[in-house]
Amino acid sequence: MKTNKPMLVISVLFVLLHSCVKTVDNSGTQSVNKQWLQNLACTFPCWQYITPQETNFEDVLSILQDAKIKVDFVDEDDISFLFEGTISGSVSKASDGTVDHIILDIHGEKLSVDDLAQVIGTPERISLTYEGYTSDCRAALLYPSSGAILDVYLENDSKSKNILDCQVDLTSDSQIFRIVLISSKLNNSEFWKRSSYSGLNYMEWKGYGEYP
Repeated sequence: MKTNKPMLVISVLFVLLHSCVKTVDNSGTQSVNKQWLQNLACTFPCWQYITPQETNFEDVLSILQDAKIKVDFVDEDDISFLFEGTISGSVSKASDGTVDHIILDIHGEKLSVDDLAQVIGTPERISLTYEGYTSDCRAALLYPSSGAILDVYLENDSKSKNILDCQVDLTSDSQIFRIVLISSKLNNSEFWKRSSYSGLNYMEWKGYGEYP
């Protein structure tokens, strides 16, 4: 037993050291992943100098290429791209030739609602929609003055017999799935008018906590 005790101590120390190193590495990676948010080229709804309802769609490709952003697909109405290796997005064209909206799919970024709040402030309105295929609820956080929408998927805590009812606990750590940028002139956005977002039942933002 005496000969095994030193080996046991060394093994325990090795496991603890490995755990500490792993924790540091993970936190560092998460910090790097969020760095783009602290270095935005312009204020939402502008992204990488592309602004819905202002930037000409025909200029988007060269803007993305100049910024060294990988372009995955291009056609006459849409351009898709990969940013920072984890954010997939798209820029879509409006009927007047300008950019209509920008979508950033960031569910792989571990970005929280509070991360965005520190950059663009707190949401002004919130809506809840039951998602049947996941049994979760989708919270759409609306920033009318910034022309931005955040999609957040949350566990449905409702005890109602009506499965369409949503009861969620939104915290500062709730993870954002998607950012939609459409301009502060919501009613001029073709995407806003034809998408489900415009028909949602929005509530006033009352801070983090339970909704409705």
